[in-house]
Amino acid sequence: MYLKTITPVATEPLTLTEVKRHLRIYDDGYNDTQTETITTRAVSASVVTGSSVDILGCDATVFANVGIVAAGGKLDVVIHESDDNITFALWSGGTFTQISTASQQLKQYTGGKRYIKAIATITVNTITFGVNVAKLAGDPTDDAELLNMITRAREEGEEITRLSFAPQTLEKAIDTFPCISYIELPRPPLTSITSVKIYSSTGVETTLTPTTQYLPDTDSVPGRVVLPYSGSWPSGADYPINPIKIRYVAGYTTLPQKLKNILLYHVGLLYKFRDAAMPELERQSLERMYNFYRVSWFGGEG
Repeated sequence: MYLKTITPVATEPLTLTEVKRHLRIYDDGYNDTQTETITTRAVSASVVTGSSVDILGCDATVFANVGIVAAGGKLDVVIHESDDNITFALWSGGTFTQISTASQQLKQYTGGKRYIKAIATITVNTITFGVNVAKLAGDPTDDAELLNMITRAREEGEEITRLSFAPQTLEKAIDTFPCISYIELPRPPLTSITSVKIYSSTGVETTLTPTTQYLPDTDSVPGRVVLPYSGSWPSGADYPINPIKIRYVAGYTTLPQKLKNILLYHVGLLYKFRDAAMPELERQSLERMYNFYRVSWFGGEG
């Protein structure tokens, strides 16, 4: 029997920006990067796309600065975000709508992408405006260390809670099918079952058919592989070493805020005591917070 990781977490549930904001690790001031300055635009539905800004490790605030507005002119600005600076999508929290007077409006970027850019639409009449991104950056010399701390905190939190804080592919192997109609899968929440395979006494592999031979239960905690109505476990899983293997995807797409707060506190402790052992009192306090979310009823994992 075993539980092992097949595909590890690709994107940590905490970003470098969130951690720096929590720890208040910043340099001496703002780096104000102007993405688009427009002096005049034509009448009716004129669309202007600003250049992208790399905000990795920064706390970013987007400013819409509106100057002269000709009679009836209106401005809409939306913020798009991207991981690769190629494919952009609308950030749901980033819309300035129907600005019709000289003003300055701002939104703090709270998404998790590396790049952002502004797209502006002017209607009815000409408007003088600009869109700026102010970046508050932390000391880049800490970035690698902080990224390691984020991963370490997430892995330790998963061990304590027996949860998967972010999507990952796992595999559970067992020696025999149970007498009951389901098999519990460690490290919830279960997202999907990739495959259920059995191996004969000579090592011949057979992949079971979903729906007819098993059903995924992604609602229960922990998730389960369940027999269909009137179904039974197949015979022939006779290989002497781990003859039944279940591969599945588990993990929160978005970590619940309360768990995220604990994870931030955890990273904060690792950073505070980075040159010394964490004191027992702090360690116990952290474990008590995690234990509230511990999947204590799953008996197959330590």
